[in-house]
Amino acid sequence: MNRYKKIVNEYDTTIFIEEALYRLVELNYKLGLIDEAKKYTAILGYNYQSSDWYERSYKILNTNYEKPQIKKDLNKQKSLLKKFKQLFQ
Repeated sequence: MNRYKKIVNEYDTTIFIEEALYRLVELNYKLGLIDEAKKYTAILGYNYQSSDWYERSYKILNTNYEKPQIKKDLNKQKSLLKKFKQLFQ
C-alpha cells in the first residue's frame, strides 16, 4: 500500500497514477477501511472520470452497479448520414 501511496504522492504525472489509485481503493476496501476507499475513489473520479480504472473502483464500492448500455438508433444515424451527404453533393 505504501508503494501505491508513494506513486500517488511523488509521481503524480506518470501514466500509472490511475491504476495506483484503483489499487489503493481495492486494498483499503479489503482491509475494511471504507472511508479511505471512498476517498481514493473520489480522487480517481475527479481527475480521471472517463477512466476504466474509475469504473472498476466504482464497482468495488457499489456491487450492484451495471454499466449503462447505450442504445443506438440506426434509423436516426442513417438519416443524419443522408442529410450530411446531401450537403456536400
